Amino acid sequence: MSGIWMEVVHGRIHSGAHGGPCHRGFCPPRVEKYLKRKAPIPSTSNASNNTIDINDLPWDPSERPKIISYNPNQRDEIRRKYLVMGPCQPRGHEFPTKLIEAKARRFVPSWFDEYQWLEYSVKVDKAYCFPCYLFRDPSKTDAAFVTEGFNSWSKKERFKLHEGGVKSNHHKALANVKICLTKTNQLLPPWLSNQNSRRPSITCD
Repeated sequence: MSGIWMEVVHGRIHSGAHGGPCHRGFCPPRVEKYLKRKAPIPSTSNASNNTIDINDLPWDPSERPKIISYNPNQRDEIRRKYLVMGPCQPRGHEFPTKLIEAKARRFVPSWFDEYQWLEYSVKVDKAYCFPCYLFRDPSKTDAAFVTEGFNSWSKKERFKLHEGGVKSNHHKALANVKICLTKTNQLLPPWLSNQNSRRPSITCD
């Protein structure tokens, strides 16, 4: 797939070659990649009958359909493809500012290092949680980080609140990511290798 930030192939991690600033060996795709692609949103009425080209999945988190809207027979394949791509972290983007309580605020790219699960949408200037998008129980969704996006940049503490404790839904989603990768003989990507989580009951087949 074009625009892949990181690819895990045959037990090795390869950096992308699409230009843009690199960080710790990761080379994100050019920012325009985040704006070009439109999400192939499946119809909720016939989603179970639809299959999609996994090489054309939307990269920007604001354009992604809900995981449960995909064909159940293809859902885990889509999850694995996103795990190969990694979280959407456009580090070279010029993040816009907005007034919050009379002060200019913006997304801070160093947050990607502090919260490696964090994603950012160039299109809507909002942050999302990558593992929760893929594996969080849909009945326990934190809308601010999974569906609606978060942009209260003056409230960084919300990131820690979203993570919660070791038994939180966020950590369950992280554990499912690890299980999915290990069951398919893929290395844990760097953004996940330092995350601590407990093993849940739901796995990726």
